[in-house]
Amino acid sequence: MYEHAELNYKYSNSMVPNRFLPKYQLFILYQELGDKDKIQEIALDIVNSPIKVPSYTVTLIINNAKEWLNKNEEYVYNR
Repeated sequence: MYEHAELNYKYSNSMVPNRFLPKYQLFILYQELGDKDKIQEIALDIVNSPIKVPSYTVTLIINNAKEWLNKNEEYVYNR
């Protein structure tokens, strides 16, 4: 039911675009699907999103996105 999950996460993200959890759930979903284009898109969105309320969870989410981008640096720049 990946398509249903994706629609719900996108809907959730559109309702409150400054929240990190819906973006992170999309990030995880795209990792499970192996869609590197979408992973990169959402990882960049996560990294470039302003932090309104700093928290440990937000820090972990941003670090995971940065880690993916660093590990896949070759992919990101060779597209």
